[in-house]
Amino acid sequence: LHVQAGTAALLLWIAAQPVARAAEPLRLIVVVPWSQSVGNLSGGDLRRIYIGEMTRWPDGRRIVPVMLPARSRESEALLKRIVKMSTIDFAQEWISVVFRGRAPAPPMIAVTASAALDILASHPDAIAVISDVEVPSGTRVTRVHGRLPRAQKSPRSG
Repeated sequence: LHVQAGTAALLLWIAAQPVARAAEPLRLIVVVPWSQSVGNLSGGDLRRIYIGEMTRWPDGRRIVPVMLPARSRESEALLKRIVKMSTIDFAQEWISVVFRGRAPAPPMIAVTASAALDILASHPDAIAVISDVEVPSGTRVTRVHGRLPRAQKSPRSG
């Protein structure tokens, strides 16, 4: 039953939102809770997290990937630039991952970047890929390939 519910949620995620387009390029950032010790990921690590191959942080805790709706600019960019899969291939991959028991569920879906940040606030092992927005205190922008897209604030400075 859990697999069916996860599969149904993933399929609904695919069809949930209208396609959003904009002329300017989208700058993505990878955000984790401030308490998460991972400060740098490779692009390969990020891809493995989002296709269910890498399911645990170095300390052994389960990674909780968070995404925006399937047809959002952020998710489209994540799938194209990092995951390198179409939306349908991504959904099929997660159906397989959950069915085979490699992960308990597909990525959590947040309606907005703000909702994704709320999930990070309540899940110390979460990770989200969102557009370059003001990052509130309590979260950190994670380096990808050693690069940090913007300065970050500690929880005490915000």
